[in-house]
Amino acid sequence: PTLGKRRAQQLAALRKRRDNANVERILGRIRAAAHTDENTMPLFIEAVEAYATVGEICSVLREEWGEYQEVMTI
Repeated sequence: PTLGKRRAQQLAALRKRRDNANVERILGRIRAAAHTDENTMPLFIEAVEAYATVGEICSVLREEWGEYQEVMTI
């Protein structure tokens, strides 16, 4: 299989063997913390240790904060 297919298979296997309920719980805590002054780094570490992907973590933040749009000034 191609590299992309292998990575997709590895990701699917990871999601099967990890505790998905725990990952969702931690992602929910990240979502809540995104609206406070709480230090999110410990939550990011906890999420990664629970095998949340960087993409999943970033998706939560993107949903809460939106995506950066550069303002063009001339």
